[in-house]
Amino acid sequence: KNSDGPSLEELITIYKNNPDNLDNILILSDKYFVEKKIEEAFELLFSNFIKFKDKDKIKKTLLKYFEVLGNEHEQTKIYRRKLSSILFI
Repeated sequence: KNSDGPSLEELITIYKNNPDNLDNILILSDKYFVEKKIEEAFELLFSNFIKFKDKDKIKKTLLKYFEVLGNEHEQTKIYRRKLSSILFI
């Protein structure tokens, strides 16, 4: 994805106005990721993971980020362990 579209600040405002909208969360996390704010993207997804019954979209987004970063990237290692611990509790 590219960095076109609404600004990060606009997406944060949209998210804050409706934090229970999964699409807003996914769009904001993608924007963070594109802007190399990797930790913010992961933290946003993980902080909302438990909130939603349908966790599949968040899980797919996390797996996509892991794939883009690669298995040896430090953030992949950290957040893959975190995902495993959440899924297998």
